[in-house]
Amino acid sequence: MKKAVHITREAAFKSLASLPVYQFIEHFAKG
Repeated sequence: MKKAVHITREAAFKSLASLPVYQFIEHFAKG
């Protein structure tokens, strides 16, 4: 149970961290 929570938290953190990076790249791709 604890391991599943850790994986979910890690996945959420990665998606959260990659979102600004994606927007940053998209911003420069458009500009």
